[in-house]
Amino acid sequence: MTKFGLTEYESKVYLTLLQRGACGIKEIAAHSKVPRTKVYPVLKNLEKRQLVTLFPGKPQKAKALVPINALVDPIKELEKDLKLMKSAIMELRKIHETSSSSEKLEERKYWITRSDEETVKRIKEILTNASKDIRLLLNHEGLEVIFYNCYDSLNSISKSDVQVQIMMEAGQDDSFLLGRFSDLIDIKYIPFSPQNNLILADGRDLLVFKRITLTDKKTKCLMAEYFTGVEACATLETLLSGMDWSIAVDLPTMLPLIRAPQLREYFAGARSNPLEPIFFFVLMDALSVKMGKKMLSFLGELGSRIINSTKYSLILPDLQESLNLLGSLYLLYEGVESKLTYDAEPHILTCELSGNLSGYYKMAYERGFDIPPSIWGLYLLGLLDVFGFDAVRVDSIFNSEENHWLIQYKLISKPKSKEGIKLPEKSTIPT
Repeated sequence: MTKFGLTEYESKVYLTLLQRGACGIKEIAAHSKVPRTKVYPVLKNLEKRQLVTLFPGKPQKAKALVPINALVDPIKELEKDLKLMKSAIMELRKIHETSSSSEKLEERKYWITRSDEETVKRIKEILTNASKDIRLLLNHEGLEVIFYNCYDSLNSISKSDVQVQIMMEAGQDDSFLLGRFSDLIDIKYIPFSPQNNLILADGRDLLVFKRITLTDKKTKCLMAEYFTGVEACATLETLLSGMDWSIAVDLPTMLPLIRAPQLREYFAGARSNPLEPIFFFVLMDALSVKMGKKMLSFLGELGSRIINSTKYSLILPDLQESLNLLGSLYLLYEGVESKLTYDAEPHILTCELSGNLSGYYKMAYERGFDIPPSIWGLYLLGLLDVFGFDAVRVDSIFNSEENHWLIQYKLISKPKSKEGIKLPEKSTIPT
């Protein structure tokens, strides 16, 4: 039993749901490392303790709830301990600041070094001395320095109360290295690569490093410069915070696009979709009156034509890969979180939409439309058409409080595959 009265399996499942939001049984098992056969009984126990809620329908999904009773008393005890520890730290700090033994070296505000060994040492120092947060703005070279010299340190730091964030324009090789870091590290994709690598700790300690060529020795070395002070770092702190909410995107969202570099130009103008949901709502409203149940098939053929006329192909060798790519584009262009999951055995496709859903999404649900009012709804049907499927909606649930729309489809194979459409081979797509 854990300190909070949960078994090891219960703790792992509950933490997975807290970190990832609503998940299906397969996803919970994959990320929690709990055997799939154990997940469902664990969820039932957590439901009894009011720690999770189970959604109706298939496939089964669960979502973590804010703990009300189960964890309140242990948390209160921890809060008391933390208050005592903070009080003790403050007293020790006062004693240290008034001590005559304080060294003058602590007042130094700037230094510079041109040595690989010394630079790595200084990077480790600024990382391990951080007490609140660490932000790293890196290029490919900077990531390699951090990964090969500070990998264990950074993973260990992220497990404490220190918030760690990495920002960079990750490529395919970078995504492999970044994927090795702890899930507790917040990794963001940004659409540019800085010339210098920056580390900002606690909003007051700044270390800048890059590799330079020494003209006298004709060799390369790592150069690092260090600044300290809240005033010196305030502007950079504001800049990084602004990038976080404006142009930075969670790395997992970008992975399908990073692994298909031929699409780089295609998504360079992200979030610039000129057609609003109202356009597609009115379009589907008009078509539903004229075509009735045939509308979905018509939109599927229209979607496949749009896909095949697009300059950059969105069709990957596998349907799930293509759906992942579509979900990434949906989020980048419209701010809508789109999770598309295909379960091949029962041929069920689950579409979950949340986040920036305008009022026309709910209106589309109320009108009984089978797809969201967006160009990406047409792309979804188009992809299914390309892969030889017709879609029949079997469930549709809209949660107004959470602004969440769940749509499930039964996929039915077409009698004949579409002629003139050739799916790319596995070997042509980077993995």
